[in-house]
Amino acid sequence: MLGDIALDALRDRMLVLRTMPQFAALDEEDLMLLAERAHLVHAPAGSVLFREGAALDRVFLLAEGSVRVTRGSRQVLLDEGGEIGLLPLFAGRELAPAALVVRDATLLELPAEVVLSSFYDSVSIARNTIRLAAQALLERRDHLPPRTDDSEVVVGTWHDRTPTLVEKMLLMRRSAVWARANLDAIAEVARHIEELRLDPGTQLWDIGEHATHSLRIEYGIIACTNARGETVRVGGGHMVGGLDALASVGHSYRAVTETKAILFRISAATQIAVLEVHPQIAARLRSELSRALLEEQEAADSAQP
Repeated sequence: MLGDIALDALRDRMLVLRTMPQFAALDEEDLMLLAERAHLVHAPAGSVLFREGAALDRVFLLAEGSVRVTRGSRQVLLDEGGEIGLLPLFAGRELAPAALVVRDATLLELPAEVVLSSFYDSVSIARNTIRLAAQALLERRDHLPPRTDDSEVVVGTWHDRTPTLVEKMLLMRRSAVWARANLDAIAEVARHIEELRLDPGTQLWDIGEHATHSLRIEYGIIACTNARGETVRVGGGHMVGGLDALASVGHSYRAVTETKAILFRISAATQIAVLEVHPQIAARLRSELSRALLEEQEAADSAQP
């Protein structure tokens, strides 16, 4: 009898997880991994989930009802499918946003350590989390690279010869994701980096084309134009195409070289394979994507009147 009740409760938690966009694509084994440590919570209106300044020791997934989340001076109303604390947790924040139930809610509560450890325990959870973060960041940026003032776009440094393997590894070390990565992982990616030298006016890809790789700009400027005709210019030291590949979507903007260009082409398949073998690098990437998304959300909130 008690065993049947416990099994039914576990199934209920798995069903709630299945309704969440962040976890809908997971298989039964991964859902069970999370559901076994989750708690189903029924919170009436007026319940406080997090007080301002509270430790971010758990996250909530909202199945039913509404929750008001306070971020600084801004308030956001979350409905079914929302999450409270998940993005700040992935971004490395230690404090939770203030959260108040405003309409009777059903939530799934997960300890923070369970969420973080599951990323290492399950390749599919790690891959799905990165994919969703990349998709959200693309939408937040209007399907373009980060916007910068044209005066800040630099061409980069021209070099006459192809860098050696060691030089490519040193270049990779400049990235926040790879700065503290295992040398074997860096070497594996560096071996597969292909150098491209292109003329001005070369189209790298069009909107909707399958995203199979990302490009690091060593020299040159690339004009990126979305479906609305908005253009962002990207220069030396930056990446293009990476979010599309991580999000597993077609390219979200057209990319064309404005100048002569030296580009480093990195296969998405190679990157994903390395991330699966080295979960600490995947965790760093997840953190960087989440931090960028959270900072852009906060910037948008502060810009509103």
